[in-house]
Amino acid sequence: MAQEKSQPIHPPLTYGGLLRLFLPLSLSDMILVVSGPVISAVLSRLPEAAVQIAAYGVAETLAILLESPIIMILQAATAAAADPPAYRALGRLMWLWNGALTLLYALLAFTPAYFWITEAALGLPPEVAAAARPAFGVMLLWPAAIGYRRYLQGMLIYHGQSRQVLQGGIVRLLSLLTVLGAATAPAFLAPGSRLQVPGAVAAGLALQASVIGEAAAIAWFARRLQRALAAASGGEAPGRGESPGLAGSPGRGEPPVRTGVPPRGQVPDRLGPLFWWYLPLAGTQVLVWVSRPLLTGGIARADLAAASLTAWPAVWTTVSLLANGTRMVQQMTISLVRDRESDRMLRRFSVGVGLSFSLLLGLLGFTPLGDGYLARVLALPAEAARVARPVLNLAALYPLEVALQNWLQGLLVQTGRTGRVNLAALVGGGATLALVYAGAWLTHIPGAPLAGAAPALGMPLGLAPPWALSPPPRAGSGGVPFYKST
Repeated sequence: MAQEKSQPIHPPLTYGGLLRLFLPLSLSDMILVVSGPVISAVLSRLPEAAVQIAAYGVAETLAILLESPIIMILQAATAAAADPPAYRALGRLMWLWNGALTLLYALLAFTPAYFWITEAALGLPPEVAAAARPAFGVMLLWPAAIGYRRYLQGMLIYHGQSRQVLQGGIVRLLSLLTVLGAATAPAFLAPGSRLQVPGAVAAGLALQASVIGEAAAIAWFARRLQRALAAASGGEAPGRGESPGLAGSPGRGEPPVRTGVPPRGQVPDRLGPLFWWYLPLAGTQVLVWVSRPLLTGGIARADLAAASLTAWPAVWTTVSLLANGTRMVQQMTISLVRDRESDRMLRRFSVGVGLSFSLLLGLLGFTPLGDGYLARVLALPAEAARVARPVLNLAALYPLEVALQNWLQGLLVQTGRTGRVNLAALVGGGATLALVYAGAWLTHIPGAPLAGAAPALGMPLGLAPPWALSPPPRAGSGGVPFYKST
């Protein structure tokens, strides 16, 4: 009991330790982006490819939109893992969100509301809406599986289990490939047989299996960690042990754990206050996903709309793949910033990570490699490649901006200022959409370059308000975080 009243004991941070912790997390996030191109490549070789690819896109977009309120449970769990009562309360909140989102999903998938949304509201062609419905239906457990997995990942990340997070991502990718291969094999081996599954349904089954497989793997790793935590702390978990990968090493065969409990109180440990604490985080991802079809609408209103709409998904997937590699600096900031020196190290590390991924994107944008990549790897038609080429240039700094955005969001979540995270998303997303629609209305810039430049210009506007409205006071030192909750 005396240990809990003392200051937390932290091993010193090193840049090498930060890199060892970060790389598996970065790769796990990049795996998420790979599944889309893999599925599209397979569906393009199946019957009715155009309709099935469009149907798959509709089903996935609707599923992710319904999932979006639970996405930032990862950030919440990383912050709450320091405090066992708060983490347990967050688990109860996670299941409430999962239940509500699954019910909403079922109401949309299996009632006439589906066709009202897809055909009447979104204006989808009837054949695409009909093909998307069974694909959407088989993904019923998508939000719940992702919410459960991200809740457990938060505890793993807090305790430095980044390799286990990556291993879960590998299980996800292997599950997707296995189920997608099995579901589409009859179409390749016995066309026209009764075993043949529509391409969009095969994609839905593969996506659902992948997130369930990853959730099962992460649950196994989390149970193993909890046993080690209980043994190290005399029965209480989570929230103690040694910080892995940063100093020292665990016993042979045992997962590493932290020593000491960081100061408590930033994450509420009662369900009511916790709901209001988390609600801005849920709204943040809803804003992000709602803005995406609106961005596509802006592209459609600009010059060279057809070529831009062809080029945009492919080229922005490339940009997103590299930008996603930086996002996990947010979880590291939440779990590791505790004083001025650790803040300085995480800030420098975030800048270094962002610059590294921006350099990779710059190699495509400012060298002849980009032309070959667009023509041979993405196989874009000539006109689409021409409008896609400037996107690689204009978005070169986007990974750096994403890294800084996630570093700042990590500070805000760590200190309980979740409303400021939502404000940043609202301002940044609004600025991005305003730039796209204004550009489409007032200029003759093609849609793809316009959409590529807008996030790079809009994101800094989204970063400014939470920082300017609540600058972190530079007070305090030692093991107590110097940021004040407001």
